[in-house]
Amino acid sequence: IDACRSGSDPGAVFEVPGSEVELEVDPGVNLHAFRWDHALWVGRKIHKEAFPKEVLVFLIEAESLDLGLELSPPVRDAVAHVVARIQARIRPTLCARRGNLYFDQHVVAQFFDGVEAVAITEARAEGEQALWIMPIMGAGGLLLKQRNSKGDRVVQATELLEALNIEGESVEVAWDSERAGLLARWKAEAKTE
Repeated sequence: IDACRSGSDPGAVFEVPGSEVELEVDPGVNLHAFRWDHALWVGRKIHKEAFPKEVLVFLIEAESLDLGLELSPPVRDAVAHVVARIQARIRPTLCARRGNLYFDQHVVAQFFDGVEAVAITEARAEGEQALWIMPIMGAGGLLLKQRNSKGDRVVQATELLEALNIEGESVEVAWDSERAGLLARWKAEAKTE
């Protein structure tokens, strides 16, 4: 995340692939002049295939680059918007639709890496519907089927989801180390026929 001066309105937000803004470093560059766009280029050269395939850069159009302690109102609003967008990207979520639980690649990588099956049971949470999702090592459980090449997964749990009337948009999840499971909570939506 950085400020930019493109001539756009202050607070304009640009989401740019890192590969488009990485900047080759002159071998004689002073380390005080080494910037994040140089770091992208150097990181790709050093780490080769291990370097992240997707790097996103958020640029916010500055109103002023003069010395100061406060952001201008349009830039402050843009920063809050960018922070919310980033949090939405990295916050682990899953959703329930048509009897299936959909796990995005981030949830799988963080909590179920190398896991092929899960056990799902109802959890009690104050005023909310909740599920415990636990990894199964070995035989049994519900299969974590791969949905796409990104690594998103899906689990069919029609009977349980219908019995609990769970259907809805993405919800946040949290790992509980004591119970060795993922807790997912949301308010169940009334189903319409």
